[in-house]
Amino acid sequence: MYKNKKGGIVGIIITIIILIIIVSLTNVEINKVSKVENIFSAVVMPIQNSLVYLKNKIKGNDSFFQNIDKLKAEIKESIKAQKEMDAENKYVDSLLEGVSKNVEVDIPEEMVN
Repeated sequence: MYKNKKGGIVGIIITIIILIIIVSLTNVEINKVSKVENIFSAVVMPIQNSLVYLKNKIKGNDSFFQNIDKLKAEIKESIKAQKEMDAENKYVDSLLEGVSKNVEVDIPEEMVN
């Protein structure tokens, strides 16, 4: 007959609070946290991903999952580009370090004081 409106609202509020906690914990930099939080993020991430999956399935939005191979390819390309950029930066740093070792520069006294 009549639904318990208070119970429904409380459930929605609890769900929102849990989702906010999950999102805030998954946005923490993993390198700067303890091992307990690393384990926690290993548990939270699959739960969060499954909630997104269920939400998209319920709404009938399958486009994200159809393009997952394209997303993986883009990620691989971006990692490759980042590695190339890192290698180039190391090379330039080594060149500048070598040049700076062999250069003597007179600094005006006004700049020192």
